[in-house]
Amino acid sequence: TARFLTLYAFNDRASAIPILGRSAIAPHGLLGLATSTLTHSGAAIRALFTLLSAPLPSTTPSPNPTYPILIHCTQGKDRTGLSILLLLLLLHAPLSAIAADYAASEAELLPELDERLAQIRAMGLPDVFAHCEDGWAESLSQWLEERYGGVEAYLGSVDVGREECGRVRNVLGVRGGED
Repeated sequence: TARFLTLYAFNDRASAIPILGRSAIAPHGLLGLATSTLTHSGAAIRALFTLLSAPLPSTTPSPNPTYPILIHCTQGKDRTGLSILLLLLLLHAPLSAIAADYAASEAELLPELDERLAQIRAMGLPDVFAHCEDGWAESLSQWLEERYGGVEAYLGSVDVGREECGRVRNVLGVRGGED
């Protein structure tokens, strides 16, 4: 801890980050990274669902000026995977379809695998962080269920209300969207 803080304080982030990766992130794996993100990034999750649930202006020629929307991150499997998992769970998509969608990211990452592995190793993380972990979606869904009582209760815990959840469902064409 002292070494990390010293390096970070003296702006040697390139040396500090691998210490953080090895000691704080790697031991928890991809699922731990996701649960930690959900636990500590409520404001970012709330901001995403606030955007997704933006009310439809009555004067716009578009059905919803917020859509279409692109959600992405560096690899498309961690922050993006988590965001899309929450959205698909909210839409009541079958968990098997959510898991298959997440797993499909693996093939898309292969062309850049060597570059990603170099970046991940430089952060002090093991190679598994470059891949889509089997069972990730199912384990995360179970965690949400056990810890919060499901995705809607989790979203409620970060101040995304039933009305916003209903608007997201409605704008994406899920029947019974408005709660």
